[in-house]
Amino acid sequence: MLDRVTASLILANFMDRDDTWRTLVETMREVDGVAKGVAASVLQAQVLRTPRHIDWGPVHYGIHAMLDGTSLFETSTLIDVLLKTEVTPADARPFLKGGGELLLDHFASGTPMLSQPAHALLVQLRGEDLGPDVGPWRAWIAAL
Repeated sequence: MLDRVTASLILANFMDRDDTWRTLVETMREVDGVAKGVAASVLQAQVLRTPRHIDWGPVHYGIHAMLDGTSLFETSTLIDVLLKTEVTPADARPFLKGGGELLLDHFASGTPMLSQPAHALLVQLRGEDLGPDVGPWRAWIAAL
């Protein structure tokens, strides 16, 4: 566990590489709360300082799993990271097809700190706003 925590901290020095971002997102899926928490903190700090486009292609599967419900306590961080790294409608299918349940739960929660970022991510992935009701979003994801 300490080695993985240290690795995440070392990776913070290489944020100019997409692989670093992808490795940190994958670390957020780990069972160990400390390692995933440090990875999430590194990513949060980076998107505040220098957000940029990231090619998430090689880790679509992991992102899909997290948006569907794994790594519950890191979902808000993931949503923020995806928003600030310029995901596009091309990412919608690999991120959401057959899933997206936790993202939809955040959107439908009625808690602005969860629902607003989830809505923003859905709009960014769709390329247009389907409104404040979860039904059209659920139907869109089902049709992917």
